[in-house]
Amino acid sequence: MKEKQSFRDYLKQLTRKKGFYPALYVFVMMTLVTGVIWQYNMNSLEDALPEVTDVLTDPLDGQTGKDHLSGDQSGDDEEQDTVSVGKDDMIQVETLRFPVSDAFEVEQVMQFYDYTLTEEEQLAALIEYNDQYYQSTGIDLVATNETSIPVVSVLSGEVSSVKDDPLLGGVVELTHDNNIKSYYAGLTAISVKETDSVTQGDVLGKTGTSDFRKTLGNHVHFELRVDKVAINPNTYFDQPIVKIISDLQVTADESFEHLPDTEESDTSTVE
Repeated sequence: MKEKQSFRDYLKQLTRKKGFYPALYVFVMMTLVTGVIWQYNMNSLEDALPEVTDVLTDPLDGQTGKDHLSGDQSGDDEEQDTVSVGKDDMIQVETLRFPVSDAFEVEQVMQFYDYTLTEEEQLAALIEYNDQYYQSTGIDLVATNETSIPVVSVLSGEVSSVKDDPLLGGVVELTHDNNIKSYYAGLTAISVKETDSVTQGDVLGKTGTSDFRKTLGNHVHFELRVDKVAINPNTYFDQPIVKIISDLQVTADESFEHLPDTEESDTSTVE
């Protein structure tokens, strides 16, 4: 009767076979490579999980990603978008709001001059002063009841200039992130001063009058600029600022230099 082969004899016989050691080497290497790849994938997954949590939960307002997508907002009437830039960083992106509170009814009596407008609309966007015509580089708003109403900041930023101009009336200039500036002219009862930090919606002053737009009566002239270039604010109201800075379709114009010169201009700060 043939004796049963022991495991040790079987192992010795197996190791003597041609190609055993090369096959064993390949097996070991494949096992090591598989282990390395598995560990790398687990580490990558752990790094990715916090970013998903950041998107679903906004630590600044406690809202979930579902709330942002559905448009459910609580608190004030300012809509905010949240952009996730990493597991450790969050950016709160403001949307451009209207320069007058929703609590007041206003009429836009002058629009931004644009070459895409019809000929009739272009004529309506011209300002006559001393027998000359100037293109409107912003919009003009008046209260429907012709009363003086509060004017508010369209974005958070810093007050870079406050002056009482004999032609434009009270003028406030705000500087915002990404080289964005906003201008408010024809103001009265100005409540901010230079270097003040303002939050979106803060009151800057009230609507007033100006010699340059005398026919409009009680109004506010509002302009929005990116890198000193005037853009049509009507295009960007309720839009995030990332859209404003990425849109290259702008109309070139330099600050208030398009306005007629005044021989005596009081640029002193309004207290």
